[in-house]
Amino acid sequence: METWIRNVKLKLQLANLEREKEKKLLELGREAFALFQKGEAINDGLRGIYQEILSLEEEIEDLLEKARQAQGARPRVTCSSCGAYIERDAQYCPYCGSRQKQSARTCSNCGKSVSSQGKFCPYCGTNLEEGDSVDD
Repeated sequence: METWIRNVKLKLQLANLEREKEKKLLELGREAFALFQKGEAINDGLRGIYQEILSLEEEIEDLLEKARQAQGARPRVTCSSCGAYIERDAQYCPYCGSRQKQSARTCSNCGKSVSSQGKFCPYCGTNLEEGDSVDD
Protein backbone atom coordinates (compact mmCIF):
# COMPACT_ATOMS: atom_id res chain seq x y z
CA MET A 1 0.00 0.00 0.00
CA GLU A 2 2.86 2.40 0.83
CA THR A 3 4.41 1.80 -2.58
CA TRP A 4 1.10 2.58 -4.28
CA ILE A 5 0.70 5.81 -2.30
CA ARG A 6 4.29 6.81 -3.10
CA ASN A 7 3.67 6.13 -6.80
CA VAL A 8 0.46 8.21 -6.78
CA LYS A 9 2.28 11.10 -5.08
CA LEU A 10 5.10 10.92 -7.62
CA LYS A 11 2.59 10.90 -10.49
CA LEU A 12 0.80 13.95 -9.04
CA GLN A 13 4.09 15.81 -8.65
CA LEU A 14 5.03 14.87 -12.19
CA ALA A 15 1.67 16.10 -13.56
CA ASN A 16 2.08 19.41 -11.69
CA LEU A 17 5.57 19.90 -13.09
CA GLU A 18 4.39 19.06 -16.61
CA ARG A 19 1.58 21.66 -16.29
CA GLU A 20 4.04 24.27 -15.02
CA LYS A 21 6.38 23.50 -17.91
CA GLU A 22 3.53 23.90 -20.42
CA LYS A 23 2.62 27.27 -18.88
CA LYS A 24 6.22 28.42 -19.24
CA LEU A 25 6.39 27.19 -22.82
CA LEU A 26 3.22 29.15 -23.62
CA GLU A 27 4.69 32.23 -21.93
CA LEU A 28 7.90 31.78 -23.91
CA GLY A 29 5.93 31.44 -27.12
CA ARG A 30 3.90 34.59 -26.46
CA GLU A 31 7.03 36.60 -25.69
CA ALA A 32 8.91 35.28 -28.71
CA PHE A 33 5.94 35.98 -30.97
CA ALA A 34 5.59 39.52 -29.64
CA LEU A 35 9.29 40.11 -30.33
CA PHE A 36 8.92 38.60 -33.77
CA GLN A 37 6.04 40.95 -34.53
CA LYS A 38 8.13 43.93 -33.44
CA GLY A 39 11.14 42.71 -35.41
CA GLU A 40 13.28 42.50 -32.26
CA ALA A 41 15.82 39.90 -31.16
CA ILE A 42 15.30 37.59 -28.18
CA ASN A 43 16.08 39.31 -24.87
CA ASP A 44 17.17 38.32 -21.36
CA GLY A 45 13.55 37.89 -20.25
CA LEU A 46 13.18 35.01 -22.67
CA ARG A 47 16.49 33.58 -21.51
CA GLY A 48 15.11 33.52 -17.93
CA ILE A 49 12.00 31.63 -19.05
CA TYR A 50 14.22 29.21 -20.95
CA GLN A 51 16.23 28.55 -17.77
CA GLU A 52 13.02 27.95 -15.80
CA ILE A 53 11.89 25.42 -18.41
CA LEU A 54 15.24 23.61 -18.21
CA SER A 55 14.93 23.49 -14.42
CA LEU A 56 11.41 22.02 -14.68
CA GLU A 57 12.68 19.41 -17.14
CA GLU A 58 15.38 18.35 -14.66
CA GLU A 59 12.79 18.00 -11.88
CA ILE A 60 10.58 15.95 -14.21
CA GLU A 61 13.49 13.62 -15.05
CA ASP A 62 14.28 13.17 -11.35
CA LEU A 63 10.66 12.28 -10.58
CA LEU A 64 10.50 9.86 -13.50
CA GLU A 65 13.63 8.14 -12.18
CA LYS A 66 12.13 7.92 -8.67
CA ALA A 67 8.93 6.43 -10.11
CA ARG A 68 11.01 3.96 -12.14
CA GLN A 69 12.87 2.87 -9.02
CA ALA A 70 9.62 2.64 -7.02
CA GLN A 71 8.46 0.08 -9.57
CA GLY A 72 11.53 -2.03 -8.84
CA ALA A 73 13.87 -0.88 -11.61
CA ARG A 74 17.59 -0.74 -10.95
CA PRO A 75 18.82 2.77 -10.06
CA ARG A 76 20.59 4.61 -12.85
CA VAL A 77 23.35 7.21 -12.57
CA THR A 78 23.65 10.62 -14.16
CA CYS A 79 26.06 11.28 -17.01
CA SER A 80 29.13 13.13 -15.80
CA SER A 81 28.86 15.47 -18.79
CA CYS A 82 25.21 16.21 -19.62
CA GLY A 83 23.42 14.98 -16.45
CA ALA A 84 21.01 12.62 -18.23
CA TYR A 85 20.10 9.38 -16.48
CA ILE A 86 22.02 6.43 -17.95
CA GLU A 87 22.61 2.81 -17.02
CA ARG A 88 25.24 2.51 -14.33
CA ASP A 89 27.57 0.30 -16.40
CA ALA A 90 27.42 2.50 -19.54
CA GLN A 91 30.87 3.42 -20.80
CA TYR A 92 29.47 6.16 -23.06
CA CYS A 93 26.43 8.37 -22.61
CA PRO A 94 23.75 7.56 -25.21
CA TYR A 95 22.63 11.22 -25.18
CA CYS A 96 25.86 13.22 -25.47
CA GLY A 97 28.42 10.51 -26.31
CA SER A 98 30.87 11.39 -23.55
CA ARG A 99 32.99 8.64 -22.03
CA GLN A 100 31.96 7.88 -18.46
CA LYS A 101 34.47 7.73 -15.64
CA GLN A 102 34.51 4.25 -14.14
CA SER A 103 36.94 4.90 -11.28
CA ALA A 104 34.30 5.78 -8.68
CA ARG A 105 31.89 3.19 -7.36
CA THR A 106 28.16 3.44 -7.76
CA CYS A 107 25.84 2.91 -4.81
CA SER A 108 23.65 -0.14 -5.42
CA ASN A 109 20.72 1.54 -3.64
CA CYS A 110 20.53 5.14 -4.89
CA GLY A 111 22.72 4.90 -8.03
CA LYS A 112 24.90 7.89 -7.15
CA SER A 113 28.63 7.88 -7.80
CA VAL A 114 30.59 7.48 -4.59
CA SER A 115 34.25 7.50 -3.69
CA SER A 116 36.11 4.25 -4.14
CA GLN A 117 37.09 4.67 -0.49
CA GLY A 118 34.58 4.63 2.33
CA LYS A 119 32.25 1.98 3.63
CA PHE A 120 28.89 3.79 3.42
CA CYS A 121 27.13 5.82 0.73
CA PRO A 122 27.12 9.49 1.78
CA TYR A 123 23.72 10.01 0.06
CA CYS A 124 21.55 7.16 1.36
CA GLY A 125 23.60 5.32 4.00
CA THR A 126 23.86 2.00 2.17
CA ASN A 127 26.70 -0.24 3.35
CA LEU A 128 28.79 -0.33 0.17
CA GLU A 129 30.61 -3.50 1.18
CA GLU A 130 27.46 -5.50 1.88
CA GLY A 131 24.88 -3.62 -0.24
CA ASP A 132 22.55 -3.28 2.77
CA SER A 133 20.85 0.01 3.56
CA VAL A 134 21.67 1.45 6.96
CA ASP A 135 18.72 2.77 8.97
CA ASP A 136 18.97 6.12 10.73
